[in-house]
Amino acid sequence: MSNHIGPAGNQPKESVFLRWHFQVILAVAYLAIGFGAGYFWAHRGTSLPPASCFDVSESKLRPPTHNLMSDGDCAIEQCIVGTVSNKCDRQFRAVFLDFNLLDGSDVQIGSADGLVQNLQPHGKARFTAAITGNPRIKKFRLVHIAVEQ
Repeated sequence: MSNHIGPAGNQPKESVFLRWHFQVILAVAYLAIGFGAGYFWAHRGTSLPPASCFDVSESKLRPPTHNLMSDGDCAIEQCIVGTVSNKCDRQFRAVFLDFNLLDGSDVQIGSADGLVQNLQPHGKARFTAAITGNPRIKKFRLVHIAVEQ
């Protein structure tokens, strides 16, 4: 069989096979580029380290208030209360604060988390991190801040 096009316009099988492979490879490349662009578009704007946008202040360990009507988080057990400030020029849908709970010897005996929602640019909000089931807590330490934009 020769490699030239005959009088009826029939192409050799190798040429059709190579063209088909080229089209499949091109389609896979387009899909990969599309998925990559979609991933990067969905995860854009997260380059700023979240901890640099926030200042957590006035944090303290608060004993139970034994008042279910006015204080749901600290009514039965102790909790961590404080204020988080947004130092950036953008709003955050949610700010998650993670704390390690320590005993008198600085040994971690638990963890707690706080949440602030819809924190405006340069705004402040109070947070509460409920602590359940451990009365030996003497100190706490903020270990991680995460955001949802």
